[in-house]
Amino acid sequence: MKTLNLIYMQRKSFTVLTLALSIFLISCEEEDPFVDRTEAPLLMVFDEVNGYLASGGLTSVPSVSKTVTAATYTQPVTLSVNLYELDKSGILDHTVGIDSIPVAGVAMTFSLRDGTRPIEAASGADGKVVITTTWEDLGITDVAAIVAAKPARSITIPLLWKGTNKGVSFSRYSQVVFSKPAS
Repeated sequence: MKTLNLIYMQRKSFTVLTLALSIFLISCEEEDPFVDRTEAPLLMVFDEVNGYLASGGLTSVPSVSKTVTAATYTQPVTLSVNLYELDKSGILDHTVGIDSIPVAGVAMTFSLRDGTRPIEAASGADGKVVITTTWEDLGITDVAAIVAAKPARSITIPLLWKGTNKGVSFSRYSQVVFSKPAS
């Protein structure tokens, strides 16, 4: 009988210790050493981005495609993004939901991803930031030769948009694809 009681007590102790260890290990929260996460202060929706998720701002790197021909290569390159603040006060009411409110007056810096060739702009009353530049400023130095070349070509240019809203700095990557159709 003593042996059965001893086995029972050992199993009970083992179960309690295993349960306590499991709770201890589950309750430990480990911080990510690589990314300091901060909630994005604004939703950025890029114009001229194809696809349902991309048009809604739900893509990691929005890609704007620009087709360049012999007639249009000297025209300025226009890129735009809409800035929205999300009002989540009606999230539990299916008749209200989340409201997207355009944010005016946000100063933005647009540049190549390495930080070169910065352009300053601010969002208008409709929350839109419009950047106008040239292909040369985006790093394509011989546009005329590329347009005159026979094979189709495309060049991806990585971009960076940076700004501050309500004291929170943010940045967003995008890219523009310079494409020349086959002649």
